[in-house]
Amino acid sequence: YPPYCYIGIFKVNKKSAGAAEKAAAVALPKLASIPGIALLGPSPSFYEKSNDMYTWQIIAKSAKRSRLTEAAKTLPNEWVVDIDPVSLL
Repeated sequence: YPPYCYIGIFKVNKKSAGAAEKAAAVALPKLASIPGIALLGPSPSFYEKSNDMYTWQIIAKSAKRSRLTEAAKTLPNEWVVDIDPVSLL
């Protein structure tokens, strides 16, 4: 973990838990296709439901920050990407 590698957290919000889980499952192969990234998840976010929206996340680790930004570009605009997050919660 930092400072030895970079972390990115990829989150998606949907109105139903099933839709959020499905979106995360669809995104996983896209992120896995980027070489040099280790993935954790997909899994429900720590605060899974907020404001009637369900959140699922995928955490990515890489030795190069550029790999994480490259991975972020493969996802649709509905995804929230935080590279080097202050907290993983």
